Amino acid sequence: VINNGFITAGEVHLLGAAIENHGTIVATEGMVTFVVAGDVLVKERGRQVFARLDGAAPTGGGPTATIENTGSVSAAQGISLGAGDAVSLVVRNTGTMTADRVSVRAAGDLFVDSATVSADANNVSLMADNDIYVYEDITKPSGGLTLEAGNDIRFEAPPIDIDRGGLLLTLAIEAEELDFQAGHSIVDTVLFGTTLTATTGDIN
Repeated sequence: VINNGFITAGEVHLLGAAIENHGTIVATEGMVTFVVAGDVLVKERGRQVFARLDGAAPTGGGPTATIENTGSVSAAQGISLGAGDAVSLVVRNTGTMTADRVSVRAAGDLFVDSATVSADANNVSLMADNDIYVYEDITKPSGGLTLEAGNDIRFEAPPIDIDRGGLLLTLAIEAEELDFQAGHSIVDTVLFGTTLTATTGDIN
């Protein structure tokens, strides 16, 4: 699904094997959802009957699905980005996302960089049924950041970072509040470690 125009409705839901927004999306009453998956079950609120939408499995670099936003997304309630079918998810957000809360969920792994959490929201929640990989500095000037993994939360840096001029020796994660929950372990393999900073609240 590719949007290059203007979409406005009470709620907006985009479903596809991959999703790109290069335009403007506004949900005036409810949520905006982007879901990448092969098959999707849809039902009317309050009803018990589902409609099944059959589609191809998500593509884009093997088992990794991509949600990309270079435009503008705003919602009265929240923005939800997700991947089903046990695939991994990469979110590339170089545009703007504005809502009270933003959640990202992957049925497989979730790969997190600074663009993933660059949303104007009181809280950003990143969830994966398997592992969450953080491989760039993350600075969220306002609001909290939650990472919840069914297996590991892994702080990792690529061995060579051209933009930084060589080895990436440290990572820094900063938000007003930080909350990390891992089903197994929290692992830091960065050479000189990862620095966690909560500017106004707690680190859990």
